[in-house]
Amino acid sequence: MKRSIPENWPAPENFLIELGRLTSLWGLLESSMMVAISRFAGYNGALDWRAVAMVAHTNTNQRIDVIGTLCEQLLRDYPELANYKQVVSKLRSAQKARNRFMHLPVVWNEEAERVEAASASARGSLKTNIVEVKLSEIEDAVEKVHEANCALTSLVTREEIRPIWEREA
Repeated sequence: MKRSIPENWPAPENFLIELGRLTSLWGLLESSMMVAISRFAGYNGALDWRAVAMVAHTNTNQRIDVIGTLCEQLLRDYPELANYKQVVSKLRSAQKARNRFMHLPVVWNEEAERVEAASASARGSLKTNIVEVKLSEIEDAVEKVHEANCALTSLVTREEIRPIWEREA
């Protein structure tokens, strides 16, 4: 069955492309975190089933904590891990940027002719908010996620991995 999809539904196509890119890059970053944990835990393969079994159902905060703790403990024997704190910081920043768009409805407001996201908080009192979402904000989140993945991969492989836009063609 063919569907007729209205223009700007649920948001303009350029927004949806960047949200899709953000989702895809986030999946890659989650895989990289799993590989990092496997390697820093001392398993020989790129991804050991034991590491997967231990962290498959952990959340992102827990995975970042595990990476940070493993690096802290390994630092004495592996000084090349010296910048692990900056990598952990990039991971947290990427997570925050990603969560802003993945946990909120990003939709086109036809009356206001803009893309918006709605949020709610119920910590102590109910607070709701609707904000405009700019394409550049999603692009910034995409960059943070990709840069965090490059930094983590560099930490694991000991080879500099630059963002795609800095690589030579």
